[in-house]
Amino acid sequence: YLVRSVEERVGTCRAFMRREWALALFCTCVAAIGLLYNLFGDPDMLYDEAAYTWTVTQVAQTGHLVLANQPLFVHPPLMFLVEAAWLRLTGYATAPMPSAIDAARLLSASVGTADVLLVAAMAYRLTPHAKPVSRRVLTGVDAVFTALDPVLVRYDRQDVIEPFALF
Repeated sequence: YLVRSVEERVGTCRAFMRREWALALFCTCVAAIGLLYNLFGDPDMLYDEAAYTWTVTQVAQTGHLVLANQPLFVHPPLMFLVEAAWLRLTGYATAPMPSAIDAARLLSASVGTADVLLVAAMAYRLTPHAKPVSRRVLTGVDAVFTALDPVLVRYDRQDVIEPFALF
């Protein structure tokens, strides 16, 4: 059967974590360090960050994704809704714009960290016939390269749509 039961999937996941916990921990640490390091020390802010964060604060405060009955952006609204919920949850929905951008950057970098883990998981899944040691090394190297990729680091540390779209 192609469809497995929930119990089988949970059992498979638990077996994987018992066997590969060190690899998962390594990939998580590499991703978190690569994307969360010096997150708030980055002095430049893009127009997109300011515009998106302003939009997200408006969504968080009013619940509307439009301005004067006109759509604000061509992007799908899920990112704005997720970030609006994040800003409301953390209390930054009414904060000054620099503080709100920092809070939004934290969410973007966290999603970027999840992106790195998903890419590493994909590398792990694509190497089932490799020796276990080689598979772990390939997955770890993939996590390092992905977490330190200049394009991903640049965009996943900012309040823009790219980390959410990649996720």
